[in-house]
Amino acid sequence: MKKKALLVAMLEDDSDDRYLTKETIAETGLNLDIRFHHNSDDFLADLLQNPPHLVLVDDNSTPENGLQVLRRIRQAKTLSHLPVVLISDSQVPEHREDCYREGAASFIIKPRSLEATRNTISTFFRYWLEVAEC
Repeated sequence: MKKKALLVAMLEDDSDDRYLTKETIAETGLNLDIRFHHNSDDFLADLLQNPPHLVLVDDNSTPENGLQVLRRIRQAKTLSHLPVVLISDSQVPEHREDCYREGAASFIIKPRSLEATRNTISTFFRYWLEVAEC
């Protein structure tokens, strides 16, 4: 029996990163239903109306950054249980620690190469589909 698709909401303002994520998911045949947003206001409104299984937040989002978005999700009673993963360019340990302190389920540093990016996307979603319970 095939599992239901993992419902994912992703805040990513970079169109290249959205495209690469879509293409990698299509190539691997992963059972995902992913909704992309490029603006934190629209993203938060959609989460409240259509809560997903998993939330991905680009740390460099606007008008609110990833940490601010994470805080708002944790403050919303209907969303506070959702696993939220921050995706960042920052390698500053204090920033990562702040994200975990505020309730991030995971903190991922964006890879620098195309191959590493594809591998990270595939591995990440396989974990959430095959190992984790959402």
